[in-house]
Amino acid sequence: MDVSVLKERARELRNNMSDAEKKLWWHLRNDQISGFRFLRQKILGNYIADFYCAKASWRYVVLVHY
Repeated sequence: MDVSVLKERARELRNNMSDAEKKLWWHLRNDQISGFRFLRQKILGNYIADFYCAKASWRYVVLVHY
């Protein structure tokens, strides 16, 4: 899939989060979970993860279904 299309879709998803995503983001933002930094709508290959955390030794991806 074209990267520009994914970027635009990720931007749309960030601007139109579901209530469940908003609640989870409230807890994940600003390093509130053990100092881990999460990103919203991270492009991973041809997919967009709702929430993503990258550490040197592991990666954590969260998909929220509502």
